[in-house]
Amino acid sequence: MRISYGSPGRGELQRAFAIRQLLSRMRFFRHNEETFSVSLTLAEKVSDFNFEETRLMTSPADFRGTRTDARRNRAKILEVAESVFAIEGMEASMDSLAKRAGVGPATLYRHFPTRDALIAAVLEAHGPDLRQEAADIAESDIDAGAALDRWILAVGEWMRAYDGLPEPVRVALADGNSPLRPTCQQMIDTTQEFLDAAQRDGYARPGIRGLDLYLGALAAAWVAAATSADAAATHGAAGLLRSGWALNQSPESCAHR
Repeated sequence: MRISYGSPGRGELQRAFAIRQLLSRMRFFRHNEETFSVSLTLAEKVSDFNFEETRLMTSPADFRGTRTDARRNRAKILEVAESVFAIEGMEASMDSLAKRAGVGPATLYRHFPTRDALIAAVLEAHGPDLRQEAADIAESDIDAGAALDRWILAVGEWMRAYDGLPEPVRVALADGNSPLRPTCQQMIDTTQEFLDAAQRDGYARPGIRGLDLYLGALAAAWVAAATSADAAATHGAAGLLRSGWALNQSPESCAHR
């Protein structure tokens, strides 16, 4: 017997197993011959999804096999998404992406309910590692001004990792529910830490916030992504951002330009 159900989850699987036992006792199905569609909708669910038909779980081995399949599908989706985003940008078709990954749209949206959720997962798996970059900067033997400069450049590179990334990053700042919001907030917080050190040591202007520098880096990323932008425009935007916060730059900061 095969059974298709609404939103997947452990509770739904347990409910499906109970239905299977009930049907068995009623002698209402024939193994490998009948197909039933059972809507297992939670009371709080806003809308119903018709997810792809899933084999009924009848043993712990079945559950383990399904978890393995789910992990494999997720990894494949991320691999394909990274490649597609790198070539086509953030606006690539989700349905086309699912097809290239060899899964149905339902499987794609089960793992990643929104485009932002997929973007966040791709950046986590394949994007620049800003946590490691921050740690490397903190451990490096450079002054606070050079450290802030290097961090802002790293943030800019992260924002330019894929064509079109600045837009969902901008939107995420105003959307507390966006999967990208925690990453953006962490970058702002880290920027503030580097900025505080630079201000204490006299390398950054007082009154500037980490959020200001983050938005400045985002604006510079927009400039770099413009079709008419060249290397000079990208360098110029970064220079304007630096001149807005920097004071008494050390040779280390100047050499980092």
